[in-house]
Amino acid sequence: MSLPTVVLALAALTPAADPAPRHAVVFHEKGTFPAWPANVGLWSWDGGKEAVVGFVTGKYVLRGGHNVAEPYANRLARTTDGGKTWAVEKGDGFYQPGTPAKPLHKGIDFTADGFALRVVAEGYQGGGPGTGVFVVSTDRGKTWDGPFALPRLLPDKPLGGRDQVTARTDTAVLGAGELLLMGSARPADRSQPDRAFAARLTAGGKEAEFLAWLQPDAEKHRTLMPSTVARKDGTLVTAVRVRQAGGEDCWVDAYTSADKGKTWSRLGKVGDTGRHNGNPPALAELADGRLCCAYGDRSRQKLFARVSADGGRTWRAEVVLRDEYQPDPLGDVDFGYPRMFRRPDGDLTVVYYWADADRPTGYIAATSWTPPAR
Repeated sequence: MSLPTVVLALAALTPAADPAPRHAVVFHEKGTFPAWPANVGLWSWDGGKEAVVGFVTGKYVLRGGHNVAEPYANRLARTTDGGKTWAVEKGDGFYQPGTPAKPLHKGIDFTADGFALRVVAEGYQGGGPGTGVFVVSTDRGKTWDGPFALPRLLPDKPLGGRDQVTARTDTAVLGAGELLLMGSARPADRSQPDRAFAARLTAGGKEAEFLAWLQPDAEKHRTLMPSTVARKDGTLVTAVRVRQAGGEDCWVDAYTSADKGKTWSRLGKVGDTGRHNGNPPALAELADGRLCCAYGDRSRQKLFARVSADGGRTWRAEVVLRDEYQPDPLGDVDFGYPRMFRRPDGDLTVVYYWADADRPTGYIAATSWTPPAR
């Protein structure tokens, strides 16, 4: 079967923003359920002119919850115009479920031109082993090498019984052989919830150092799927998916670090993501230094964004990026998991999965929008 290439002119949705968000189809295929860009990753180059996003596909089966059946496949799509149009690619060597890890004999140059790295771990469709693996590209995602086993990230002392890595892809390059890795972990028996952490890959990925848990020990909320920005002033800011301990309320919290991830402090809540299991955030820095966070709320059936002018301490009113979601015939709502990048013109493009009246079985969508002025 040939890989589909989908191009759609951008179209306005609602006058809620000025100018209104513009939407494009990244991937849609009859009989296929595509989802979870945040579980795979997004990488961009040339100031956001070119980007590649990953997502997971499987056969569409109406079953309640996630309408997808195994086997799962990891897919890639590329834009070379900032998110206006997209083409699906094979991505030679890109991780597929069940692929065994191989040794990493030579350290990776994380500053190499065209560098991209995807982390694969336990706990989600299209994922990998609980010890974690990663794949690497140096040609902007056209070909990939690996998977390589993650070095042991969580030594016994700070682990606290969490021996299963559930990280998605969230990294920041610190040097040629040094990479910040943000992730999460839980016990294999799931007796404790996921807890977000910061770690550092060194020696080009052959060694690792656990840095810190983000959430204080006394708190028992589920925290995972951080989305991190290395700011121009040298600080780190991350937005983290949170589910209330012992409850169903979910939200996004922001944390910051001034020492390259060794210690973290909470900045506060970014926004609510509904009940049951919530939705992960996507964080980006604007050209003027402001931060933007996008997130879905399945309770309100909308995709939102908020902007912060003070490094994540406070956030402006929510901007509706997408509404008019189409629940499935059983009434279930399943969308979101965004990734986001800044374009050369300063606008932002967020990629996520969605369903509407025209494509009720779901598709991967991209929304480009202009953040509000200061």
